[in-house]
Amino acid sequence: MKKAVLTVIFTAILFIILLHTAPARASAVTEPELTNNDMSDDTPVFRHDYTIRASAAGMYLASNSTGYIRIEHMPQKTLIEQYDFNFQFQWKQYIADELERFGGFYAGKDHYFLVYGQYNPNEEDTKEVIRVMKYDLNWNRLGSASIFGEQVWKPFAFGSLQMVEYGG
Repeated sequence: MKKAVLTVIFTAILFIILLHTAPARASAVTEPELTNNDMSDDTPVFRHDYTIRASAAGMYLASNSTGYIRIEHMPQKTLIEQYDFNFQFQWKQYIADELERFGGFYAGKDHYFLVYGQYNPNEEDTKEVIRVMKYDLNWNRLGSASIFGEQVWKPFAFGSLQMVEYGG
C-alpha cells in the first residue's frame, strides 16, 4: 500500500515538473489546421475508415531537412503543414485536388508526390484513372504522370496506396 501511494505521489510530482518546464510555444503568423477525427457523431470530418475493408490513408507524417511535414487530405484539397524538429508549427498551404479521389502521398529523397484518381465504371481505355504529381521539396509542381483506363473501375477503394523509390 505504501509503495502504491509513493508511486502516485512521485508520478504527480513528475507531471507537475514536466508541465512547468515545457517550452513556451512560439506564436506564428498562421496557426496549424485543427481537424476533428472524432467518430462519435455524423459530422463530416476527415477520418480514417477502421472497418474491415481497407481504404486509402488520409494523413501522413514525414521528416525532411527542416523538421517534419504533415499531409492531410480534406474535401477537394490537400493540407501541407511544416513543423520544425521541436514540432513547432512553421507554415501551411493547400493544394487543390486534380482528380476526385485522393490516393496518397510519398516523400522521396529529392521530391514529394501526391496521387489522385477517378472512377471509371465503364472501364474506358481512354479515361485517366490515376495521376501522380511530382513536386520539389518546396512544393513547386514539376510535372505529372497518368495511367489510363482499362480494367480500373474504382482506384484506391479497397487498399492503401504504397510507393517506393528505386534508382532515383
